[in-house]
Amino acid sequence: MTNLRKYLVISTIGQDSLHQFYCSDNREFDVMLVAYDRDAYDKFQGDGDLLVYKQGRKFELIHHYLKDKELNYDYYLFLDDDILTTAEDLNKFFAICRQYQTKISHPAVIGYNHHQLLKPDNNYLLTFTDWVELQAVCFRRDKLAELLDTFTENKSGYGLPELWWKRSITPWGEDLRLFAIINEVVVNHTRPYGQTYELSEAVKEIKELYKKHNIESTKKAVLARVYKGRYSVVIIFSQEDQKHIQKCLDTVPPEAEIILVKTVPVSVDESYHSGRLWYKDWELTNVTKGVKHTFAEFHYLDVEDSGIIPDFSAARNAAKSLATREWILSLDADERLITDQHELINEAIEHAPGDIGGFISGNVSNIANVKDEKGMFRNISRQVRLFRNLNGLDWTGRGHETVEFSIEELGLKIQEIPLCLFHTGYNTDYKTMEAKLNRNLDRMLKDGNPMRYKELIKREVKALTKFEEKNNGSKSTIPGGELLRGVQSGQRRIHNTPVYL
Repeated sequence: MTNLRKYLVISTIGQDSLHQFYCSDNREFDVMLVAYDRDAYDKFQGDGDLLVYKQGRKFELIHHYLKDKELNYDYYLFLDDDILTTAEDLNKFFAICRQYQTKISHPAVIGYNHHQLLKPDNNYLLTFTDWVELQAVCFRRDKLAELLDTFTENKSGYGLPELWWKRSITPWGEDLRLFAIINEVVVNHTRPYGQTYELSEAVKEIKELYKKHNIESTKKAVLARVYKGRYSVVIIFSQEDQKHIQKCLDTVPPEAEIILVKTVPVSVDESYHSGRLWYKDWELTNVTKGVKHTFAEFHYLDVEDSGIIPDFSAARNAAKSLATREWILSLDADERLITDQHELINEAIEHAPGDIGGFISGNVSNIANVKDEKGMFRNISRQVRLFRNLNGLDWTGRGHETVEFSIEELGLKIQEIPLCLFHTGYNTDYKTMEAKLNRNLDRMLKDGNPMRYKELIKREVKALTKFEEKNNGSKSTIPGGELLRGVQSGQRRIHNTPVYL
């Protein structure tokens, strides 16, 4: 068999095999059939690209034929002979695996299916889990080379997914994207479990495998999902902001992929974590919708009185790297979308010309303890929050982080849309508010390129001045002119530089 195609299906077959349903001429994969029954070998002569006969069980047979071979295919799908599917569906399955570079994947299953994880869910393109079924398991070439030796651990294959999970630990912990269920492709499992093997023996084998390798059963849980919508919502939060997350999520469109990243300060002793994503498997408080999202932590160096400014652009770029959708909507935990405006996002994306890199929207903040004759003082800013998920389109700045500069550097344009976000973080007590405004000023002035913040510094000084006068009842003593001295106005900056409040 010469592999002119990029994908290989291997099926161990008996006399009732259903492989002929996917062995049509329009397939984009090669087919190897391993008959474990002599009558099946005689019956299916001429089927597939290669038909061989050897007695044994599925994974030991696959190991026998692949162990000494060079792995040249991009993906290898190991299909039970009672799986009903078509060439069109398997073509689509392989295309999705390739697009998302899945490592170990499985189509959704109807028919005889014993686990909720495998049931089709039309809301998601694919689902990442900590466990996978073996009926139609598919390996990327590098992952197969890494785990092929495990295929002879037992005859039934029971327990192998748990062993693969344990073997796939990364420097950051478990590989949360190891197993993927492809919801876009559904196969039919036509035969009850335990028809071609002794179920009691398989259960005994899994117990022995657990004991041998000191394995604990996985939770068989959803870890992350890729939504069918065209954009990801990336939410950054700190420990203090965690209480806001549920209210933020309540305003997020249901079709969006959700990426949640917690910023965590670390000491010098822990600084080897600084600037790296640290994956965790945990639940957020008050997330009650029953939908799991992609969680991560971003560790940054935080040394008191050191003069070091935490690089939250790096945190935002790390969070951006987890997004799988074409567009990104960036939110902070203390921000809210207007749910009636969800369709504005879809319309903007759908009709965006190719030279548009992002969209400017409004951001309204109610500032507590600062009131004018009309009531509570509102600060309104304009900023890019919806932008393309492109290499090089990154956050910059250690003060008020922005993507506008990188959009300009890529030669793309920014368009305005009537989308509005509400920011609740300034609706707080006097001391907290004053500390936030001073923190913003300090970060901008200590940035390596403070000239880009000239207009923002003016605004922060103005807001802090008004804030102090309203609360102290006297003229402010904030030296606004001194703060701005030395920031040259003639240097290049983008008009309407966004403010992240």
